[in-house]
Amino acid sequence: MDIEYHPLVRKDIAEILDWYDARSDSAGDRFFAEFEKTVEELASGKKRGFRLDMNSRKILFRRFPYPMSYEISETRLFIFVVKHQKRHPSLGMNRR
Repeated sequence: MDIEYHPLVRKDIAEILDWYDARSDSAGDRFFAEFEKTVEELASGKKRGFRLDMNSRKILFRRFPYPMSYEISETRLFIFVVKHQKRHPSLGMNRR
């Protein structure tokens, strides 16, 4: 399966990592490991988030308050936003 990211997802992840790295020596690494594991599980079909609309889904990380929104088909996983759960629900939804 092809895994693609909206260009702003890199910025989302960098901001999250900067925040955690400023507060802990290992929290940023733990967040990124969970992010990568979640992407792998979505791509392999081991996990599925809940439906947002006909094409989009959202999944919550197990240990961090950041949902990730994505679209998935048989051949492609497209991640379009990773944001803190207290951010406005529509933030990043126009990236699709």
